[in-house]
Amino acid sequence: MNAVLRFLSSAGAAAAILLLPGLAAAAYPCNGSPGERRVGMAGGSHGVGPFPLCVAGPAPAPSAPRDAYAASVDTTSFYDAEMERMVRSIKAQHNAVVTEKARMAAIEEKMARDPAFKRMYLGGWEVFRVDPKARPGKTCTAAWKKQGQLVSISGPSPQHDGGMLTFWGADIPQPADIQTITVTMKQSRYPAQTVKAVNYSMPGLRFGAIALTVPDIDKAIDTMLDVEHFELLIDGRTVSNIGWNGGHDAREKLRQCVHAG
Repeated sequence: MNAVLRFLSSAGAAAAILLLPGLAAAAYPCNGSPGERRVGMAGGSHGVGPFPLCVAGPAPAPSAPRDAYAASVDTTSFYDAEMERMVRSIKAQHNAVVTEKARMAAIEEKMARDPAFKRMYLGGWEVFRVDPKARPGKTCTAAWKKQGQLVSISGPSPQHDGGMLTFWGADIPQPADIQTITVTMKQSRYPAQTVKAVNYSMPGLRFGAIALTVPDIDKAIDTMLDVEHFELLIDGRTVSNIGWNGGHDAREKLRQCVHAG
């Protein structure tokens, strides 16, 4: 400290302090006193390193804008508005994640205590005969159910040697009477097809059905993939979007049913 005081008494120190206009008389080496405010640096010569200079008292008020344009720009409010928008976006994303996690937790909890719900949610096959009293080999059906949708391959019937590819779902139209419509069907490995189909609904059920004819049930069975996906569109609008897995096992069971006679 003695070295600093000796330096302040020198001409070099006086010159350094005078570089701070209007503060020369009040500036002193910062010492940590309450209320002091740092205003610059001094030193750097006569064998003494640079050190901070302070003055006592609060900081002066900011100077007025230099022109009218500067006075009209409120950068603080713009920054605050942008920050507010960003915060709202982050909160919305967070809430969406929390909601989705809660939904998935509820689904997982229900699957753990309800095997039927688990099967419906994850998807599962049922191979059966619609009419057990029909001749063996008739009315065989392989149906895949998942999350409120169903797709089935069935046949032959007592009146028809071919089969049907049928889709069920809440987004499929539910006409009062059976009608013929035009649909576009997309599949995993096959080109999209625009074909005629039958559209109908069943009393008491809250979904409609679209059935496409299958001329040869054996060929239909042969083309069943282990993993398959279908999308049905009416006038460009998707009305069914469903995929299955485990198709090979269902295919062989359906084949056994069809050839049981």
